[in-house]
Amino acid sequence: MARRPATATGPLPTVIALHAAAQTSESFRGYFGLEATAAKEGFVAVYPQGIGRVWNDGRPAAMRLKAVLTPGDDVPFLIALVNKLVAEGIADPTRIYLAGISNGGFMVERMACEYPELFAAYGVIMATAPANYREECRPARPVPIMFIHGTADSVIGWNGFWTPVGATLSATDSADLYARLNGCAASDLIDLPDREPLDATSVSVQRWTQCNG
Repeated sequence: MARRPATATGPLPTVIALHAAAQTSESFRGYFGLEATAAKEGFVAVYPQGIGRVWNDGRPAAMRLKAVLTPGDDVPFLIALVNKLVAEGIADPTRIYLAGISNGGFMVERMACEYPELFAAYGVIMATAPANYREECRPARPVPIMFIHGTADSVIGWNGFWTPVGATLSATDSADLYARLNGCAASDLIDLPDREPLDATSVSVQRWTQCNG
């Protein structure tokens, strides 16, 4: 499912957004809500559907389970999707971005590790790094990547967690892992202004600098 700004022409920047486990692309589209921003900023929003409403996301047991329940590899599917969007003149091949939440976020990390050159940048939301990536994630080039995570997340815990489908690192260790892989030498932490003090949330941004590439 692709949503293109009504007045746009020619290949455009494109965001491919991956749903969480058990979601459909349509329900995720309503939840994620990229259309208004896409229309304003002039990019295409694409919502692919994982077979069986799940992605084989790089956690060892999760990949084995999906292989039994819904055979098929999502990596070639996403590569073919990118090629189709470019061939049809929809996507600018130099400005295609991959984002995902939860199970979709883990899938984003798998693509970042295995195909770092395929997308211009990667966005991981409500997901941390599989613990096995400390040994197995060796991207061939520096990976522009962003993590968005909540300290009160009760599903994908901020401090990491273990489930039968695989252990994960904490949110901070996940970001640190990619900072090391990218050869980053420094970082700074910024607390953003609390514009809604009554909503019991606040946002801090940690940015790594002096990286390779």
